[in-house]
Amino acid sequence: MKTALSLLTFAILTSCQAKNDADPNPALSGETADAGEKEKAPPAIDVSKPETLVGLPHADVKAACDAAEVRNRIIELDGAPQPVTKDFRPDRLNFKVSGGKITEVSKG
Repeated sequence: MKTALSLLTFAILTSCQAKNDADPNPALSGETADAGEKEKAPPAIDVSKPETLVGLPHADVKAACDAAEVRNRIIELDGAPQPVTKDFRPDRLNFKVSGGKITEVSKG
């Protein structure tokens, strides 16, 4: 009887082990079927180096600026100047954007 109880306990404990990360069939392990189709995260954007932002999508840079609490604004959009204030803020980034990508960055 003790042997059967020991075997039953062992079977229960081994069935509770964490599953291997390389599960061959994620749909059966409870993961969603589109787990492998997740979008890749954009590379980290360093807003402390404005010269590296040229060519990046404005939406990604704006999100990085907002997360880092860096003031930012668009001063030109697809060649059209945008209404802006004339106050100078050395901590603010000004973007010229064309086709959704940053073409020029200045401070102020």
